[in-house]
Amino acid sequence: MSTEYAEEDAFFCFANLIAEIEQCFSREFDHAMMDTQNPVGRYQALLALLDRELFVDLARKNIDARFYVLRWLSLLFTQELELPDVLRLWDSLLGDPHRFRFLLFFACAMVMSVREQILANEFGPCLMLLQNMPVGDVCQLIARATQLMESTDPACLEPQYLAAVYADAMAAAQRTRMHTHTQHRLHQQAAPSCPSWVSSARAATPRSMHKHRRRRAESESFLPSFSMK
Repeated sequence: MSTEYAEEDAFFCFANLIAEIEQCFSREFDHAMMDTQNPVGRYQALLALLDRELFVDLARKNIDARFYVLRWLSLLFTQELELPDVLRLWDSLLGDPHRFRFLLFFACAMVMSVREQILANEFGPCLMLLQNMPVGDVCQLIARATQLMESTDPACLEPQYLAAVYADAMAAAQRTRMHTHTQHRLHQQAAPSCPSWVSSARAATPRSMHKHRRRRAESESFLPSFSMK
């Protein structure tokens, strides 16, 4: 292989690489997050397709995918993985005939690898987990992503189909969120309430005790001067 045009070839590869992720750096990106034409939108729709329960749980907890997956996709996992693992992953990415479709499957495989921890926790711990992913064996994640991609019907990856899957899953998440909120309100209404005079007494107790202790301390400070021998 000739090295005469190595610089030109490297720039050509770099330009094609950036062309695939340029939407992550677009100003219009924030207003098109739900669009399945952009990387994060496609990731969310794909996760809803591959693991509906996990997607609904994340949506119910209001965990915005941009909080974690935007960094993954825009940096091609270079911040999450060690250099040898990055090279192994990029080998699969650059060999993808569908131009980085594998990247989205790998992102889904990453999230699905901590599925049980996500389902068992709420917003704070889940977001911290996703932003600091405990990456294990990258080869296993690549194998999992490959299996997911090969077992998915290509017709299900069409933008119209993914958009429908995403909309249906979001509607399910909204229903779950409303049900949880309703159950919480019913629980609060069913809880026995204290009489008003008890609440007033509880609210007044700290101030009254403070005044009583202060007056007692002031009176005791004068006791030595009035003590009789």
